[in-house]
Amino acid sequence: MPTKSRFHHLRVRWRYWFDNTLNSGTAALIGWLAIFSTVIVIISALVVTLFNVDPAEKDIAFVEALWISLMRTLDPGNLSSDNGWTFRWVMLTVTIVGVLIVSTLIGIVNAGITQTLENMRKGPFVCRRTRSYPDPRLVSIDLFPAQQVGGGTS
Repeated sequence: MPTKSRFHHLRVRWRYWFDNTLNSGTAALIGWLAIFSTVIVIISALVVTLFNVDPAEKDIAFVEALWISLMRTLDPGNLSSDNGWTFRWVMLTVTIVGVLIVSTLIGIVNAGITQTLENMRKGPFVCRRTRSYPDPRLVSIDLFPAQQVGGGTS
């Protein structure tokens, strides 16, 4: 039987991997957001289908519930035609999560564009090798903005 330290080790490794994917850029963040929204849509479609919470349409198909949940995620102004309180609560939850997902997506794209424009504003970099160590196999590489070095590349 695995010990507590082994579970802690697996948790730490998974957390490290997850943090590295979050730090790898805008595309990774959008990917995680897509995975999260897909899971929310599937869970809500399963709740609607398995518990038959829509009183207007008995025995609603999973694909139809999936489509309804996806549309609620993308279009939050679609709540007025819902029937039954259980269905309304499920769809209200999906709508709130959808608003959070879309606003997070806007923030991620905005941050990615801002970072790209900032990097473009800084200009190209020059790579300069220096041998400052006693062992000639050890090499130090420094990056300088091209404006500081004299505008050229080496």
